[in-house]
Amino acid sequence: MTVENFIKRFDEVVDGTPGINRIRKLILRLATTGRLIPTDDKGWEKISLNQIASVRMGKTILKNELSASGIPVYSAGRENSAWGYVTESDLTFKTGTIVVSARGTIGFPKIPAESVFISTQTTIAITSTSTEIDPGYFCLQLQTVDWDRLTAKTAIPMITVKQVNAIDVRYPHSHAEQKRIVAKVDELMALCDRLEAQLKERDVKQAALAKAALAKFTEDPTPDNLRLLFHPSFSIKPEGLRKSILSLAIQGKLATHLANEEPAEDLPATATLLPLEADEIPFEIPNNWRWKKLGAIALIERGGSPRPIKDYITDDVNGLNWIKIGDTEKGGKFITSTEEKIRPAGLSKTRKVYPGDFLLTNSMSFGRPYITKISGCIHDGWLRINPPKQIEQDYLYHLLSSHYAFSFFRSAAAGAVVQNLNADKVRELPIPIPPLGEQLRIVEKVEQLMALVEALEAQLEASRMTGEKLLEAMVAELTAA
Repeated sequence: MTVENFIKRFDEVVDGTPGINRIRKLILRLATTGRLIPTDDKGWEKISLNQIASVRMGKTILKNELSASGIPVYSAGRENSAWGYVTESDLTFKTGTIVVSARGTIGFPKIPAESVFISTQTTIAITSTSTEIDPGYFCLQLQTVDWDRLTAKTAIPMITVKQVNAIDVRYPHSHAEQKRIVAKVDELMALCDRLEAQLKERDVKQAALAKAALAKFTEDPTPDNLRLLFHPSFSIKPEGLRKSILSLAIQGKLATHLANEEPAEDLPATATLLPLEADEIPFEIPNNWRWKKLGAIALIERGGSPRPIKDYITDDVNGLNWIKIGDTEKGGKFITSTEEKIRPAGLSKTRKVYPGDFLLTNSMSFGRPYITKISGCIHDGWLRINPPKQIEQDYLYHLLSSHYAFSFFRSAAAGAVVQNLNADKVRELPIPIPPLGEQLRIVEKVEQLMALVEALEAQLEASRMTGEKLLEAMVAELTAA
């Protein structure tokens, strides 16, 4: 398989800029290991960079020293263009010198086009001292260096002259072969540029189609319209669909709505809160739904920790379950067991929870709801929510899992160094309450669509894995000795 054919087939297995970047790296690797074009019989050389080049840091130049014209000044960065100009300099470089970013942005070797230029203290200048290596090929070789591996793990990423001097350089003895390699790489990189432009143009068109398909699903959230969103031409992420499903659910736009169904009954108040004002209502709901603040209908309490906690941890089977974030599963809904227990003596300094209670994370990764199936105790990183029986458990779970609820919590916690939710903030969450029968229909519809999203997501992952395996096979064929 030729590289040209490989590139033409590349969009069969990998889409978008990240995939194109992979093929660019592959081209450079093939070019600098003698596998891109037929090689001459003069052999290849592998030596340390300091044997064929002079390496030095650029000159310290401040921004206020720049002028509108004069000697071009190159600084750290990806672009091969002058940062500015200086009128004079006791240090200059000539055509063929390679400039490498050495501070902040690392790597990105380039050959400035100007016959004379200067580079700043944020760069390293590499000037060939050998007639055996073509500057263009030399620059290609440096583009294959793993600059991240060389980068010092300091506050500002950096590389040193010593590190650059130790880089191994591999090149063919034939100057003509070096130039043919550079010409071939330029040709293939131009092909990559065209392919990337085509992919971006396609993405714009697909985004418009996806937007239309999402609007259709929003208007009529059926399984068939959901499947449409998973068309290979679209790039809607499953997580975005999950958010859309829950958003439609809590606005009364998902399940069958019966206008003559009895309104949600008045719920017993658990706290005295100011009623919702008109400007606090976030979106419209059906006429027989009701708005309530969560804290007006549900008991909300913060957990607590007996201290020092190590003095209360016990292996006694009669100990109380000590519920921690680590007892949850990623993407899970229920808490069913704990790794640790505490002695009953600590109960007065913590918060007891019971099966059916909601637990809400209230710090760091905050706002994530869980339902406990066990009794136990919680520390102050949790909030306990004990909802009324008139609200269906799964409906409340989906509501608290929605982007609407998370956005409210995030806004309520804004401004603190560490985002933190307290019970008072959570009590203020306005929640839409449908009639109980509609709550059950909403849950059924949500779970039907979520199961479909999960199945379609699995299909996408299987397709992606197939593409990855095909890509590996194509690369293996291309790079076979």
